Amino acid sequence: MRAARRRGDDAAAAALRACARRLFGPDHALPWAQDPSGDAFLSPPLTEAALMSETLAPDEFAGWLSRVLPRPADAAWSPPEFRPDGADPGTIHLEGLLISRAWCLDAVGRALPPGHAVAAAASAATQAHLARVAALDPADGFGRSHWIPTFLLYLDESLRAGP
Repeated sequence: MRAARRRGDDAAAAALRACARRLFGPDHALPWAQDPSGDAFLSPPLTEAALMSETLAPDEFAGWLSRVLPRPADAAWSPPEFRPDGADPGTIHLEGLLISRAWCLDAVGRALPPGHAVAAAASAATQAHLARVAALDPADGFGRSHWIPTFLLYLDESLRAGP
């Protein structure tokens, strides 16, 4: 959706918003506890929440999030615990998950209305993820060097651009 907006393709952006509303608007209680998996580098619930943060107006997004988010948010949004290892493909996927969760949490926090209680939890979780990401050496090992930098570039762009 962001790419469509940047290109000025209003028709594509509108179609994506309509599709996101149709597919994810009616959701309830997303499976936040399923993260992390040693082979996943995206969190389905957080990726969906980030998409909906771009799709819905702040108040509407806050209502949607209150339906799909367990209480307390902080537990669902803690960074995955693992020891980074540039030679282990499983932990490299978890590193990618850590990075993608950071950009999704940032999008969620920024999309909420000012003063919303969950925005503070999303911001704190973003910072916790970023602290772990900062310790990674993207050039350590082939597994990291061939795709982790693209995730880091997307994270950087996302943090700079905002929602």
